[in-house]
Amino acid sequence: MTQPLGKIITLEDKLDGHRLEEWLVALITAGYDRVTAAQCLPFIEAQEFAPVAVQAEVNAGRWIVRCPTCSGAQPAYRTRHAFWCVSCLQSRFGGRWTQVIWPEVNDVTRIERILMQRPAPTMRNWTNESIADLLRENAEHGDSDGGVTA
Repeated sequence: MTQPLGKIITLEDKLDGHRLEEWLVALITAGYDRVTAAQCLPFIEAQEFAPVAVQAEVNAGRWIVRCPTCSGAQPAYRTRHAFWCVSCLQSRFGGRWTQVIWPEVNDVTRIERILMQRPAPTMRNWTNESIADLLRENAEHGDSDGGVTA
């Protein structure tokens, strides 16, 4: 999928209107050898989270979540604040989902507006910096503030 102009990509964008369950079944059907229906489908609706939480971040114009165990990364799901690593299968946590911490909705909008002023998607990164820090970085590189103030 190519990145649409003016948008930071989330897992919802990659699902292209399909439900998460359909995406996991598609992975399984496609023969993704590390994922089986028995491993994924019971965990669609996370009931009990692992004892750690991870921060959603922007990497090269995409919202992602990094696995706290294997450092794998996957697209972040904006509407379900949960992460299940298809690389290590959450084995460290007994298959339980990991809770994902997102910035406040207003801050997500501000972060995205600032990052979208950067000309190259590879420069659109955020790892919990303050709005003021993002604005300073944009100013240092001659990028607009996107109408956002600290």
